[in-house]
Amino acid sequence: MHYSTVSVVLLLSACSGGDDSACPEGMTVQSDGDCVPVAEVQIDGVSIGPESARTQDTIQAVVVISGEPIVQGMPFSTSPVRYRWQVDSAETTGTLDHLHGWKHFEKGQDVQLYVEPVDGGDGVWSNIITVANTPPPAPGINLYPALPIAGVDTLRCAVTGVADFDDDEITYRIDWTRDGNPWAALPPPPDDGGDPPGWDTGERPPQPPPPPSEVPAGFISPGELWTCHVSAFDGTDWSVTATAAVVVQESIAD
Repeated sequence: MHYSTVSVVLLLSACSGGDDSACPEGMTVQSDGDCVPVAEVQIDGVSIGPESARTQDTIQAVVVISGEPIVQGMPFSTSPVRYRWQVDSAETTGTLDHLHGWKHFEKGQDVQLYVEPVDGGDGVWSNIITVANTPPPAPGINLYPALPIAGVDTLRCAVTGVADFDDDEITYRIDWTRDGNPWAALPPPPDDGGDPPGWDTGERPPQPPPPPSEVPAGFISPGELWTCHVSAFDGTDWSVTATAAVVVQESIAD
């Protein structure tokens, strides 16, 4: 009886130890130890937003690879792409998928992102965002005295300055309402030698008008509700209007 001999030859992958360095260039090791070609990263698109980003905002990147967005916040060490942020065409130190305004950009600057595969290949540019103006915060105001006496006290509206995020110069507008109706002291009419109309009613002062922050005592009457309205302006946008109100008290009897 004759027996045939069967030889079995086991071919082991050179990278069966789970170490990429054991694989030929351009290949990587799988979990089973086999070496396979490194898949080329194909970037389908790059976008950044929000479009109306301001100096205190964070601009976030959305990178699409093979039809799927990269998960935001992916660790830098495992990211298949490299982020290269540009501010006014100069590369910044930001290397992640987002860029903080408080550190990297200011009002009026152009922000763009270039994304390229870590293992080489063509990169893709994002859209350009021009950093928008940040409106100033509402000013702080104090209206005093808290209990004004008719015919005695002058109402004064004190404005607390605000710090503008863009370091713009701030101006303020002060308006008054009396019982909900707009009020402003009219300027004195030209001197024509006669008694100017309106002086006997108290609507026209016999001297230059008061500053916008004041209402002279002669204009307030018991029971009236006076409200000071203040807005801050940075040259581009107005703030939210701040208000403070008081009720005029009866005159003190002699």
